Amino acid sequence: MHDCVVMFSGGVESTALLNWCVEKGKKPIALHSLWDNPITTANQLHSNIAEICDILDVDLITHEHPKYDHDERSEEYFHSARHWSVACLSALTQFPHIEEYYWGVNSGMMNYADDHKHHSDWPWVPRAWEFQMVFEFYARLMNKNHNYRLYPPLGGQTKLEQWSSIPADIKPLVNSCSLGYPNQCGECDKCEEFKHLTKIAGF
Repeated sequence: MHDCVVMFSGGVESTALLNWCVEKGKKPIALHSLWDNPITTANQLHSNIAEICDILDVDLITHEHPKYDHDERSEEYFHSARHWSVACLSALTQFPHIEEYYWGVNSGMMNYADDHKHHSDWPWVPRAWEFQMVFEFYARLMNKNHNYRLYPPLGGQTKLEQWSSIPADIKPLVNSCSLGYPNQCGECDKCEEFKHLTKIAGF
């Protein structure tokens, strides 16, 4: 029986997290969010998502959001936690017996608490708080004495450490670009971050 849900985008952190779950003997469900952002291809299930899940022998589910109608069309909003919040709450409703919900984050590129120019996730702490508060509120509506938890098990690791933990046959499938796998624009923040990471790692 499944015992955890992983918010799975196919990027470095979520791929490392999904692999960590498998290595720990957990039975995760990979949850992927599909939504119609007009500046991205986030409304498509890209092949790398299913391929990574197949390699790790993990069940994949998708949450398809209603048509995108938000005024904010920036890349920043695309990478925000808001659409993941809705997808997570949908999974919580669908699988009330699962108490562990995981999301991926890093604590720095090379060293703990690198600043933003080194592409850490520290500038996005408010997103995490927003996600946590929404999750806790919804969980209490379901059961005021609940044992549900939403947290990042690998949150104390750097992005480099998480990348190094990903199996070699999966690394070529990892992608965070807004255009989606196998396309990479090479210019967005996520592409710049990934190029910096792989240069450090010698990939």
